[in-house]
Amino acid sequence: MEWSSLNRFTSLEKLELTFCNIGEGAILLDDIGCLSSLKHLDLFGNDFVSLPSSIRFLSKLEFLGLRWCKRLERLPDLPPNIEIVQLDNCISLKRLPDPSRPGPNLYDFWFTCLNCFKLVEEEDWINAMFAMIRTAAIEEYSFLFYNK
Repeated sequence: MEWSSLNRFTSLEKLELTFCNIGEGAILLDDIGCLSSLKHLDLFGNDFVSLPSSIRFLSKLEFLGLRWCKRLERLPDLPPNIEIVQLDNCISLKRLPDPSRPGPNLYDFWFTCLNCFKLVEEEDWINAMFAMIRTAAIEEYSFLFYNK
């Protein structure tokens, strides 16, 4: 099958390409944004460094599996309906989506990032995450306190 023809699969809802040796700049990844019906994308164990920004156009995407993508360094902005992101053992991962940008915030979906030690090495990003968590906790406390 020729991967450059992904636009023929617009009604595809689930795509699992685990350990397929998909590397940086693969045509498959560049064209992923045309899969408008995609709900489940599992790219477990591949060799790319980044995902294309077009992933944010997958408006129905609920699950994104990136476990063991050891070269992945940064997660782009995510689509609005994302519910689960699995990042375990992405040992090169340095950045998640910017929490100050529009779109789903990190506390709007469930994600795992076990053994992603490089995430804690960037102080500015960690400070932004702590500020976001603090704000969410204050908002939740205020809501509970004032709605008794």
